Amino acid sequence: MKYLVILMCFFTTFSCKKITNKSDKINNSNQASINNQWNGDKLISDLDFVSQINTSCLLTSSYFNRSEEKVKQDDLKCVLSKINFDYSKLDSLKGKRIIGNLNNALELYIEKTTPRNLENADIYNQVTLFIKKDKIIMDSIVIYESINYIEALTVKQLYYYIDNNKIFLLNLSEDESGSIVKGWSEYYINESGKIKLVKNKKTDNTKIEKKPSQIENAETTKNTNLIGSFKIYADAISNNTKEKVSLGYFITIKSLTKAVLSIDAKYSEDYGCEGEYRLIDEKSILHAKGKCDQDDVDDFYLKYDNGKCFIRSKRFINQDWLELIRE
Repeated sequence: MKYLVILMCFFTTFSCKKITNKSDKINNSNQASINNQWNGDKLISDLDFVSQINTSCLLTSSYFNRSEEKVKQDDLKCVLSKINFDYSKLDSLKGKRIIGNLNNALELYIEKTTPRNLENADIYNQVTLFIKKDKIIMDSIVIYESINYIEALTVKQLYYYIDNNKIFLLNLSEDESGSIVKGWSEYYINESGKIKLVKNKKTDNTKIEKKPSQIENAETTKNTNLIGSFKIYADAISNNTKEKVSLGYFITIKSLTKAVLSIDAKYSEDYGCEGEYRLIDEKSILHAKGKCDQDDVDDFYLKYDNGKCFIRSKRFINQDWLELIRE
């Protein structure tokens, strides 16, 4: 949870950086020379490590109500604490930094770049890896990101590991409920300097196999698949005409504790509105309590089952679980 702590530090000190005094060293071989002070952490390439993040890094209690001892326990429990590479030093990277070469023909260097879509981010840092051959840039790929949303207390992280001509990327999201994996990918650099995708795993549609010892928080991990944006149109009875109408629900689930519901209705009496909801975990079902407007007091329920997301609401004529469409 250290990056959420860093986000909180922004309000008071505006600086909460880790200092490293290690000197740069080069791992030399006939095929590649990669600077081991800038190649990232090897754990990023380990799918067994990646598979443990969702089960070990989600909080079981409120982020703000934890004691100092509980914070330490949560940090130690999360496998991300095993990462030794100091990614935060990339935030202060100045200019181009050559990190190695491949086959004495391809030069690898990193440089800070600007994210294309900041989505109203308050603090952002991005680093891109460039592949150069004969003074011509052959290809590039974003390998590091740290994007902070202060009001939402959310941090999006992209970590990397470079192993000769292989590149591994790990995409994470952290908020007051903990850290979860958003995606993992492996690439390689060919002899022409082009970056090619080898594997790509996303939490939305790819299950990473876990050992029996890693499933103690399986139900909580399953519900992380509900994080995202969804929509559904369902039949309801109009409060205006008392006739059947199609009611649109647009739900943005920011974390396992918070969601925003927008209702699209033909008549104002049918609550065309938007409001925040608090999510309560009730035996693998998320109970959403909140208010869309002053007349809206109906709760709704969410669950993830067999690779699909479902909703149930008193407003709908059909009281069964209805499948949500992910946006």
